[in-house]
Amino acid sequence: MAEISIIVPIYNAKPFIHRCLDSVVNQTFSDLEIILVDDGSTDGSGEICDEYALEDPRVIVIHQENKGLSSARNAGIKKSTAPYIGFVDADDYCSLVMYEILYNFIKKTKADIACCNVDVFDDLGSKKFFNPTLSDSFIWRGQDIFHYHVVGENRYISTAAWDKLYKREIVLSRLFEKNQMFEDLRVMSYWLTKCKKVVYTGQPLYHYYDNRSSLTHGVHFNAKWLTWFDANKERIKVYEQYSPDNLKYIYATYIDNALSIMYRARHHNDLKDVRREIRDEINRVLKEEKDLPLNTKCRRKLKVYRFSRHLYYLVMDFYEVLRKIIHK
Repeated sequence: MAEISIIVPIYNAKPFIHRCLDSVVNQTFSDLEIILVDDGSTDGSGEICDEYALEDPRVIVIHQENKGLSSARNAGIKKSTAPYIGFVDADDYCSLVMYEILYNFIKKTKADIACCNVDVFDDLGSKKFFNPTLSDSFIWRGQDIFHYHVVGENRYISTAAWDKLYKREIVLSRLFEKNQMFEDLRVMSYWLTKCKKVVYTGQPLYHYYDNRSSLTHGVHFNAKWLTWFDANKERIKVYEQYSPDNLKYIYATYIDNALSIMYRARHHNDLKDVRREIRDEINRVLKEEKDLPLNTKCRRKLKVYRFSRHLYYLVMDFYEVLRKIIHK
């Protein structure tokens, strides 16, 4: 039995799939079970998966009808056998030493989860890091685990599934919810409740592709973004029970994301009631939670928004135009 199962959900990822899979099969830690879940691809990605399986006996391919990311990951989890589990998305890739470093961290510290820093790249070659401090390494226990999950959104213990290595029992404690967006956000806080120790390295071992055509990026509004509020409510419930002192950081993230979603949904007349609910919730949070640790950008957005929603929309329109010019 392999020591690590790496699960790669794949749907129409032909432009990226070789970059991703080459980074997995060529890991310096070779005791792997590599599970590729072809989620009903129609662009030839499934056939490419089969080619990798023919060349490498560690590769297992699951073909299924298109059911979404959560179902694909769950299918991989159920097929896996290793005591440790990792996830890689098909349009991303990982450093060749990623799983060797994370595995050694877990074994050395007896941690439940090992996390790494992430660099974010796009088609223009620009790059940024989840955490600009690349030399940090930490071991967290108890309340510190929850604190460093929410302080500085995604800087340390991110909400993502793919920048980590997990003990198997952590992942099995709750599978991904089907037919939902923000599936990582829904499970990550819960998984942390099962941890006694989490380790982190500032080395950027995971490379995240900032795909501007994806569902969660783009400047045009998608009604599915509204499911973020439901996902965040689940995280709030976890923190109310396990770490109430850190709720203020979740509410700070809530305000930032709510303002962005309000802007994206501004022209959708069919969502007037939803926007009103979001406005009421923003006002409730600001009234009940004092001294929220908002970042500078969010503070500026909130100041303009509270002065005038229409002015806020105009300022954001200008920002979007400027951002497009810069990225040309």
